[in-house]
Amino acid sequence: MEDALFDMFHETAVAMFYFGAPMIAAAAVIGLLIGFFLAATQIQEQTLPQLARIAIISVIIALFGASFSRPLLTATERALTFGSGLSRK
Repeated sequence: MEDALFDMFHETAVAMFYFGAPMIAAAAVIGLLIGFFLAATQIQEQTLPQLARIAIISVIIALFGASFSRPLLTATERALTFGSGLSRK
């Protein structure tokens, strides 16, 4: 029982990583590039990096959200099935 619970936790953690990592990486790269641009031009605008990050994350979710969320949905279904099996015992 503990092994099954640990496996389910591990599967869920990996699925969350696969779902979130591309968006975090893209936001970090965009923020770094815009930071270099703002430093080079000496522009003191703080909302530009946030808007760019929101836009790039929205585009990533719109394009790849279904494929990224598939492992997360599988892990959720497995957890719910496992939980319903516990309540029947």
